Amino acid sequence: MDQEDYVRAARAIRDTNSPGTVMGVRSTVFNSMPGGGRRILEAVAELVRRTEMQLRALDPPPDDRRALELHFLRPWSELADHLENLVVAPETRWMSANAAIKLLETGPPERQEDIDFCIAYGLDDNPEEPAGPGEGQPPAHSGNGKA
Repeated sequence: MDQEDYVRAARAIRDTNSPGTVMGVRSTVFNSMPGGGRRILEAVAELVRRTEMQLRALDPPPDDRRALELHFLRPWSELADHLENLVVAPETRWMSANAAIKLLETGPPERQEDIDFCIAYGLDDNPEEPAGPGEGQPPAHSGNGKA
């Protein structure tokens, strides 16, 4: 797979597995249930882990494997680990949906070198340029929705 095919496939996976899908569809239902926030965290954690696994299943260009692992796949893995830890944290057991949504705004720190790599490689859009058709999607480098 060449870089162009890899980027196209990775963006398709990211766009298909957008956390906005989980948030929009499920948050109204979960908001009225005790512990609904934890259910939202579980759904997003599963989504991020599935996204990471699908991205890892792609066959990247051999010369780019190391850089992609370091700057693209590792941040997805770190975010999935972070979310999975939130799911089992005692303080999230009876968390409201609104509190969970706010908690989702936190996550592992984003590294500028990862952001720069993803933009340069074509996996993410430059936030300083006008948004394209993927507007509103999480950044490719981490999936946590923080720009």
